[in-house]
Amino acid sequence: RLNADVTDANEGKRIGKIRKRLDGPAVTLEPGVSRRVTIRTPWRRPHFWRPGDPHLYVLRSRVLDEGHVVDEERRRFGFREIWIAGNQYVLNGTRLNLWGTSDHLPGQNYRDERYTLMSPETWPATVDTMLGLNFRILRHHMQPAPHWVLDVSDEKGLLIIEESAIYGSWLDYNKLDKTAYLENAKRWLEPWVKDRRNHPSIVFWSAENESGTNYHKNKFDGKTLTQLGEVIARHDPTRPIIYDGDKVPGPIVNVHYPEGYEEQPRGNLYGWCRMVHPDKPTGIGEFITHYGRYWLKEKNWDDRNRWWQGTWCRGLRYCNFTDIRPYTLIWAVKDPESPAARNVRNSFAPVAVFDKAYDAHGIDPMMNQRYPALEAGTRTSRTLIVYNDDFEDQRVTASARVSVGDRVVAKFSRRVRVGLGEHRELAFSFTVPELPGERLVMALTADKGGAIRFAESKTFLISPR
Repeated sequence: RLNADVTDANEGKRIGKIRKRLDGPAVTLEPGVSRRVTIRTPWRRPHFWRPGDPHLYVLRSRVLDEGHVVDEERRRFGFREIWIAGNQYVLNGTRLNLWGTSDHLPGQNYRDERYTLMSPETWPATVDTMLGLNFRILRHHMQPAPHWVLDVSDEKGLLIIEESAIYGSWLDYNKLDKTAYLENAKRWLEPWVKDRRNHPSIVFWSAENESGTNYHKNKFDGKTLTQLGEVIARHDPTRPIIYDGDKVPGPIVNVHYPEGYEEQPRGNLYGWCRMVHPDKPTGIGEFITHYGRYWLKEKNWDDRNRWWQGTWCRGLRYCNFTDIRPYTLIWAVKDPESPAARNVRNSFAPVAVFDKAYDAHGIDPMMNQRYPALEAGTRTSRTLIVYNDDFEDQRVTASARVSVGDRVVAKFSRRVRVGLGEHRELAFSFTVPELPGERLVMALTADKGGAIRFAESKTFLISPR
């Protein structure tokens, strides 16, 4: 006989409250025979797993022979469901916007960080830092991470893109037996998926990285790569499948480096809106490398790209990209209180108020204190973008306080309804005081449920008429 129970997962080994019991029928087995036994029971209101509320359960399954337990298994899980609606992702019925990063930590790169940031002792604190920077999703680039890494993500609510070890960038395809490689890759995928599919933090499978013809030439074409996704879906049909950096036929688009590899972005940060597909989720898995052309010793390359990584993401959020992952933000995890890292934190804030035109000035106001000018005595209009990327409560209060020194020039505050996962624009205006040469500061805040969720200041220079 098979039976089981489901309890809340508590810290330590203490058994939580039993939420569900399952009892199976008596089964007679001859020696050497196996049978599949299915037990079904309704569960009308389970506690869903999601970021910010990563509720976990434990399933304890037992085999009994004449009332004696002869085998037992414990399996931790969470209730959550992700699907595609139009060109957006939905988690448990709520739109899911994803921003975060990719890392090399499980692999051979970043050797120092591998042992200081990713070890059984340090990884929980590393995830806390990532969540504190408002990362929502992490892709373990090139190599699947150990189970204890995924366990921590399950517990803390950090979403994971689980990427396979099928990595095309360094393969010499002129000397490769492509048929044998593809068959070996498909054979490798089955045990990998079965081994990890019970982690609720995994929301996507990344079938491969840059193995196609989109980013690197002379590789597998997109139609061939879909065979990898077909294997994954056969063993787990519950998660979307991406092909990181490759153009592959299917319901999802994921691109790398629209600005060009090891280049800085050009134009206006809202200029990539044209890339968003109207009927497919559109993500950018790698863009704006933080290390850049370090061998050319270009002045301030690292600093500039670190500022761009946060600032450019504001435009991508506005354009409704589904997943946004600069490559890579490990520098911010190592130094989360640096000015550029604080910019990343604000840019990824789930509840936020951005000045649309100010952000379009790019990184110079923050990095170099080259502030935009407002003409003295004129009336200026500002467009504020209010974001609500939480999973509950659509009411957000957006406020602005404009001042010169201790003198308050204007105030603005409005409580608005913003759909979960959505954003809306608000307009307000004020008269620039007749104080040429002075600095005018606009302090922006977003309040939700009586708590300040976002605060940021924008500085202008008052110019003469």
